[in-house]
Amino acid sequence: IESAAADLGFDWVSGLDVVFRRSDNADIETASRADFRSLAQKGELGAETIIYERSPTTLGRMRSEGIATPASDTWTARYFRDRAEDVGNA
Repeated sequence: IESAAADLGFDWVSGLDVVFRRSDNADIETASRADFRSLAQKGELGAETIIYERSPTTLGRMRSEGIATPASDTWTARYFRDRAEDVGNA
């Protein structure tokens, strides 16, 4: 499998990484959860950032909703709420 991936020119992504696309950038990126949270808290990512869910709960959901979801509708939304609370307390 590793050699097939190398032949096709792609890398495997850790299940702990966040796969996303910035609203202003068509490239798909990966970051550790800690790095993603840091980007969110710095304001470099917003709730509109597209998250690629890699563990849909059902095939029907994946077919109807796809895997690309705004961050505001995923578990990463808490990182943006945390930022809003920090800004409000400043």
